[in-house]
Amino acid sequence: MRLVATKALTDEIYIKKEKLEIDKEDKKIKLDDVFKISFKDLSFKYDENYIFENLNFNFTKGKKYLIQGESGSGKSTLGKIMIKLLKSFHGEILFDQIPIDELSTKNVNSLINYISQDPYVFNTSLKENIDIKGKLDDGEIIDIIKKVRLDKLLHEIGSIDALIDKVNRNISGGEIARIAIARALADDKPVIIADEVLANLDKINSLNIEELLLSIDDKIIINICHHHNIELNDRYDGILEL
Repeated sequence: MRLVATKALTDEIYIKKEKLEIDKEDKKIKLDDVFKISFKDLSFKYDENYIFENLNFNFTKGKKYLIQGESGSGKSTLGKIMIKLLKSFHGEILFDQIPIDELSTKNVNSLINYISQDPYVFNTSLKENIDIKGKLDDGEIIDIIKKVRLDKLLHEIGSIDALIDKVNRNISGGEIARIAIARALADDKPVIIADEVLANLDKINSLNIEELLLSIDDKIIINICHHHNIELNDRYDGILEL
């Protein structure tokens, strides 16, 4: 005899499975802050090929770090592992000595601002692009704009409430990177991972954005890049070569 699941039964099974996964996540340890992230014998492979093996490294709050290597060396893979987008690694990632597997994805995302190579700019106001959650007053947003040196853009559009129109105005790669960093500062999580944000910038913008990242205090700053400005090497507290 062949059993055929009805749609209602299939939906019920799916809902129960989804609820079980949510319940498991809710019961995990919750961190409100993180002082140190550690790799212990961390390895990752695709199929049978190791991308990197036995990494041991510490990232400490208030310090800046560079992760660099050739294309295909696993730099961005490492960033995605740290935000739990990839989970099939070997070894340990510890958040203040707590294994990342014991933290929910939601909790990890509440601790880390991940800036991708192509950050999105919304077709809305500068204010709403920076303060997505709407938790800051105008004065705080303007302070962040000054810190990330978006003064020129603000002057051109006239107000933080003015629309950023990507169609009729050519927003530069440097301005997009600054908006993404401003967004991370507004969100105020303890860790910022900048994944190849320098990749498509000219030399001047690349140098300015890297200096901006290095000026941020009281957070763990991780800059992942293939090419960076070597004259800034001594500004980093640690460099991980892949």
